[in-house]
Amino acid sequence: MSKLSLAVADMDELYISRIMHFLVSRYSNRFNVSTFTKQPFLIDFLSAADKKVDILLISPELFDSTVLIEKAETIILLCEGRTEGTVRGYDAVYKFQHGDMLVSNIISIFSKKDRGELFIKDGTKKTRVIAVYSPSGGSGKTSIAVGSSIQCAQKGLAVFYLNFEHIDSLLFCSNINRGQNLSNIIYHLKERSQNITLKIEGTRCIDSQYNISYFEPPDSIQELNELTAEDYRHLIQQFKLMGQYDIIFVDMSSSFDSCNIALLEESDEILLILAEDYASNVKARVLSNELNILFQKNSSTIKDKISIVLNKCSHNISTGVDDAGFNGKAASVRLPLCWELKASGDLGMLADMGNGFGRGINQLTDKLV
Repeated sequence: MSKLSLAVADMDELYISRIMHFLVSRYSNRFNVSTFTKQPFLIDFLSAADKKVDILLISPELFDSTVLIEKAETIILLCEGRTEGTVRGYDAVYKFQHGDMLVSNIISIFSKKDRGELFIKDGTKKTRVIAVYSPSGGSGKTSIAVGSSIQCAQKGLAVFYLNFEHIDSLLFCSNINRGQNLSNIIYHLKERSQNITLKIEGTRCIDSQYNISYFEPPDSIQELNELTAEDYRHLIQQFKLMGQYDIIFVDMSSSFDSCNIALLEESDEILLILAEDYASNVKARVLSNELNILFQKNSSTIKDKISIVLNKCSHNISTGVDDAGFNGKAASVRLPLCWELKASGDLGMLADMGNGFGRGINQLTDKLV
């Protein structure tokens, strides 16, 4: 099947009109949608269907288990009150949540049951994966990855922020907490589950302010140690196959191991973050040497994708760091030291064109876009 068949039933005609418009405009590749405001019409439609619909999303007022239970593979109650878990023995979702989050909840519930491989049509976007890496801690890598995500989203791009730091500072704010997190993805990666793209859609969270998709951190940071280089490769390849996102920012750890090498190889571009200090300059040279040793004559496969971002620059301090700190490449963007961001952690400052850091991020994202 190329799409999931979704029937939505609710007596609120305005709500049905709006959700129909949203699903058709944003998820036409994922669902064949039918909507109903009256139970008899819904029953007639399902009775005439050659087979069950994949998902029946229905308000409790219209649901009749004696008639409809055999007409859908998955039944989800559409409830006006905030709810977690089940209502009347059926999975339930909150009616008035963020549209993308509603879709994630629906897919999460549908994908609970292993139905074998479903040939579901993915999106048409040509996803670019941007690895954000630094060989040294404290370089401001995460602020740059998050800031780039925010500003790309504000430019109208569909953005996923993918954090693989072993100690994750969760900066985004989801409008709902379902208990789904990166642990679910790690499990399905290790099992090489079919329909991993559905698992991704069902697990993601949506930042309620900036409309950025992301995973909440795993239950334990030790779970990341279970992933192999091939697991990382498979995940990035699946993200690209989804075609749902314009750009994915991968916030990496500072280690230089086989897993991070796999991420660097699978990425389309690499932002190498260096602080304006002597230690970062030395570590950049060590990294360049390691790449030469690892790939010998073919080190350009990674090096050619690297753009240097020099962070925490100060006009008042001379550090002796040159812009050619990595294989003769000059920094493409210089970002000033932002004390206010360092002290407050306010994400709004990453998008604020009134400060030098926000303007620098805008310059960086203009190059990426």
